[in-house]
Amino acid sequence: MAKRRPVESREEEMWRLARSRVELPAGKLWLKYQPDADILWIGLKEASAPTHSDDDVKNGLIFNYEGRNLVSIEVLDLYGTYAA
Repeated sequence: MAKRRPVESREEEMWRLARSRVELPAGKLWLKYQPDADILWIGLKEASAPTHSDDDVKNGLIFNYEGRNLVSIEVLDLYGTYAA
């Protein structure tokens, strides 16, 4: 008899997809998903106020900084909704 594989929750799926595109730091992280734009926001610091951003267009990532500290990452087109 074949073993049943556990069903992945939506949040687990988002974490898996994000980790396939960017190395995430250890520690507490916050997720917010915007389905109409297919963007996953990953907060690395609670209540941050980013001052500037850098992007990695090839991997569809935006890195938001507060001064010199990385405070959040945006994963664009998480599910490939807008992929060509």
